[in-house]
Amino acid sequence: MKTINKKINAGILAFLLLISSGCEDFLDRYPDNALTAEQLFSDIEYAQTTITALYDLLSETYLLGRNVPLRGSLKGADFFHFVENPDKRFDREYKYAEISSSAGYAGYLWNYCYKTIANCNSIVSIIPELDGTTEFKNNMLAQAMTIKAISYLELLRAFSYPPWMAEDDELYSMGVPLLKNASDHSNAIENPPGRKSLGNCYDYVIELLEESLLLIDNNTDKQFLTKQAIQGILANVYLYNEEWQLALDAAINAESLGGNMIGKSQFINNMTQRFNSEAVFEIYYDLNDNPGTSCIAYYAVKSVNSQGRIDANSVGYGDYGASNTFINLFVPEDIRNELFKEDKTSSSSTQPGEPGYSARAYHKYMGIESALVHEVAYLRLPEIILVAAEAYSELANDVKALEYLNKVYVARTGITLTGITGQDLKNEIFNERRRELALEGHELYDYLRKGKSFTRDFSHPSPLTIDPVSGRNDELFHKVVYPIPQPEMDANPNLRDAQNPGYAPYQGGL
Repeated sequence: MKTINKKINAGILAFLLLISSGCEDFLDRYPDNALTAEQLFSDIEYAQTTITALYDLLSETYLLGRNVPLRGSLKGADFFHFVENPDKRFDREYKYAEISSSAGYAGYLWNYCYKTIANCNSIVSIIPELDGTTEFKNNMLAQAMTIKAISYLELLRAFSYPPWMAEDDELYSMGVPLLKNASDHSNAIENPPGRKSLGNCYDYVIELLEESLLLIDNNTDKQFLTKQAIQGILANVYLYNEEWQLALDAAINAESLGGNMIGKSQFINNMTQRFNSEAVFEIYYDLNDNPGTSCIAYYAVKSVNSQGRIDANSVGYGDYGASNTFINLFVPEDIRNELFKEDKTSSSSTQPGEPGYSARAYHKYMGIESALVHEVAYLRLPEIILVAAEAYSELANDVKALEYLNKVYVARTGITLTGITGQDLKNEIFNERRRELALEGHELYDYLRKGKSFTRDFSHPSPLTIDPVSGRNDELFHKVVYPIPQPEMDANPNLRDAQNPGYAPYQGGL
């Protein structure tokens, strides 16, 4: 991804500076990129380079590189802080302490998503006018539109409630501002956009993905968006909207496009390998462009030596650990138990199970070239398979649902589940998502979209209960979503009366 982004002329450099600029005011958030697009793309080769720049932006720490996966995990029940972070990394999110004027990483996510969207719109506006084959240009259009769809999808998961809640109560029906083309960014300067309905937002994401499927080529490089990746993302969107047959169809289509589950005996050696047989779309890093101390591995674990111990050479903060509830999800035969390693609270013991030994660090993200260089999976084959399993179960086809659940479960445990039906099967599929997709950002949203409550166990220093059905009036419930950040409301008057429910109404700029 990033390693091919080498040939940069002055125009491309200007473009890269544009997409990485700060978020000081409204014009930065919704820039009029279309005014300079023709200057940026002198030919089709440079246009392709700017597509690569969009992947660079997705890989930023504040988006898919760290914050998106960790927020969904740390606001749930399965992971916790060992200690309060000295620089407050995810502290507000973990403690459900967000307010409009101090909302953790909310402003960064909002800003980087809209920067990405703005540049996608700019690229889409100019590609049809460039020289080059129709197939090549269509492929670039598909990538830009899918990256835009991903950006909107992450905004919706962070700032909006799941669709079933919008249908249940209009209070939860707000989506996010939609800027569909470069002209919308120009118009936003004089007429700032308000929030669209959640239904309109999801319809637009689906529209982008379906059009991209028609345009994408047959490339299978997993560091870029492929037909399989787009089908898999579309399956998730249908799943979120409880359109079970459409979710199933998209998931089955995605599964048919390639990949294989890694067997139990090969799992540990292969799970960290770049573009392994389970990968569908990965955020790729190498030694030159990795996030360093801002990567997921550095925040979540401390590396261990050949004896499995933390020593003077260990790297990482190791600030987050697995809760008792999460650890107890795994049967003894599960190969994923080997991902639990010594954590920073261990003392004298050298053996698991002995007093003084603690193994709550979960080494899902560990290095390839070094302890700090690892991929971030945005979509993997097990996720697609579990979408199909859930859709089958919701369509009352328990036989097929169990078959698809076992495709993942058997690969990890060597055990075939039998005789599970109805709600018990739905619960097992839900728990397998927790096990298999841990630290990939799904936990909180899975609880919300399924209407499931959770209570953090005593291993959490910040206990709480979240109940999406009967606990909506509880003091903390509204903080399952981010507030619209205060600077956004300062800059955009059309957002001031559209704060998420439960957060304080707009009080004016500071």
